[in-house]
Amino acid sequence: MVCHGEGTTMSAFRRIYDPLRNNWRITILVVLVIIATYFLFVPGATIGDDGTLADEGERGLTNLQYGIDLAGGARISAPVYGYTAEEVQLESTEDVNDARMAISNYLDIDEGDVNPNAETNTIEVFDPAVDRDSFESALIEAGFDPDTFSIREGVTAETRSRIVDVLSGRIDAAGFAGGSVRSETTAGGESFIVVESPGRGLDELRQVIGDRGVVQVIAHYPTEDGWEEDVVLRDEHMASIGTVRFNDERQSYETPITVSSGYAPDFVDLMQQGGFDQPEGWSACNYPSGPGAERPQERPNDSWGYCLLIVQDGQILDGYGVRGTLGEQFAEPSRTFELDPTFVISVQEFSEAERVRINLEEGALAASINIDDASTLMVSPALAERFLQNSLLTGLLAILAVITMVFLRYGDPRVAAPMSVTALSELYILLGFAAAIGMSLDLAHMAGFIAVVGTGVDDLIIIADEVMGDTDVRSQRVFDSRFRKAFWVIGAAAATTIIAMSPLAIMTLGDLRGFAIVTILGVLIGVFLTRPAYGNILRLIKTDR
Repeated sequence: MVCHGEGTTMSAFRRIYDPLRNNWRITILVVLVIIATYFLFVPGATIGDDGTLADEGERGLTNLQYGIDLAGGARISAPVYGYTAEEVQLESTEDVNDARMAISNYLDIDEGDVNPNAETNTIEVFDPAVDRDSFESALIEAGFDPDTFSIREGVTAETRSRIVDVLSGRIDAAGFAGGSVRSETTAGGESFIVVESPGRGLDELRQVIGDRGVVQVIAHYPTEDGWEEDVVLRDEHMASIGTVRFNDERQSYETPITVSSGYAPDFVDLMQQGGFDQPEGWSACNYPSGPGAERPQERPNDSWGYCLLIVQDGQILDGYGVRGTLGEQFAEPSRTFELDPTFVISVQEFSEAERVRINLEEGALAASINIDDASTLMVSPALAERFLQNSLLTGLLAILAVITMVFLRYGDPRVAAPMSVTALSELYILLGFAAAIGMSLDLAHMAGFIAVVGTGVDDLIIIADEVMGDTDVRSQRVFDSRFRKAFWVIGAAAATTIIAMSPLAIMTLGDLRGFAIVTILGVLIGVFLTRPAYGNILRLIKTDR
């Protein structure tokens, strides 16, 4: 009885296992269709940048995201301020530091706006006020031979990459769902930062990316000679940033921050140096603040008193005094601020407070974006909706036309139906992949999907015609021989397509890039998955078992 039961179980297992093993290509196709369904229709099933499933917020019937062509929105393509000197000789860390100091002193700019790099032998300068001639003069003054280096407009690829990372963080922090940032370089060597966000206007996008985002807290305090100012906090000194909240008493918006433990002692020293640890320095700020207050454009001749000024990109956003409860934490001998280094940045307007918070969280841009020379595109939601409807209609008509021609050509539903289903499964898997990675689809992508259907059916027709030939094939050995011959043909065609599309996918040629990427992905899915799976289906239908 036991042996009979085990034999029955093994027999049942083999009845299931053997077909799956012999038709593993079809099995993989079915599994991927199921996975694509999951990513397309299950809410929140979108792979985030960190590789985890994340909820992307607003969604329609599917998890597909649309770019500005199909959802409306704005796109800004702008160069980066700066010049790069190439082939300069920097052999040590000392050379780098000396060059940074000499150039910044000559040009009278912040040292952070000079970026020497010994690994690439380049020196970048980011201040918008610096021109090519003054940069060249600064290099010569710093001891570099003008016959050995060359200067070009623009910054290095590494700097652009850092800018893309920071702007991507800002777009996400601002809640711009579906927004994207990328660096593009034209065939002529010009480089641009391209930022786009569906459902947003140009003004909203400019507000997020227009600032370089250098946020500083400056201590302004009186001295015997008038007044003094010291930078006491920068974004790199802050360990964490809280959410913006409204203070009813001050009628301002506050952002709590935590100073890094390593910098907290230095911060306390600077506050003591300015007198903020003594009673005379508590809440003694006369900086004009409050609703409707006019911000002074320049420092006054007389002191505002003991103020902490919130400065962003050189502009004072607000100023306020230190309360006694905080000032006592700076005082000797306890210096309790070092034990709990929390601090509050106060700004009058909510929009300013949000910009400060985002800039502190994501950090400042390595260089400023040249918004004045940017090219822009704005697509209204109504026009985008019409584009989307027309794209879906065009795609549906193309699919119906292809299926109709397949059935008219072969007549036999056993051949035409699997061919149509396999071609559509290729498109379906590609859409699932787009949903999984959060690809923002635009008109170029839609054209690529339609092209994938056409090229996919072409390859399936080649397989069917080559395998069936003039006579019906019954031998699996003959079938396999014919299928390999057909697969060599479609493999060569796929390689040609990928080679032809690769320059479009890599180079900056506008929306053609999206078309090329979708076409290449479709060809790869077809060659490695759907074409072999269709051959497996034909093998089951046309040969003896």
